[in-house]
Amino acid sequence: MQDFQNFLIAKYVEAKMKMDGFLKNEKGEANIIAVILVLAIVIAIVVIFRKSITEMVNRLWNDISSSFNDATANDLKSPLANG
Repeated sequence: MQDFQNFLIAKYVEAKMKMDGFLKNEKGEANIIAVILVLAIVIAIVVIFRKSITEMVNRLWNDISSSFNDATANDLKSPLANG
């Protein structure tokens, strides 16, 4: 039982040291700012072109739906479907 407690204490100390090191590391700060800027630009583009994007997505969805309906209708009429 003492070995298991020592193992848990060792893992706790190891995890705490890694967490402290992670919190003190500032190498990724510039990348975070870059990601936030890119997200802001993408959101601005989506807001500006919202109507065009909505129309395009609706058109694509209608094309996919009609293609699916055509494909399933053809499968039902196929002689192989009757057995």
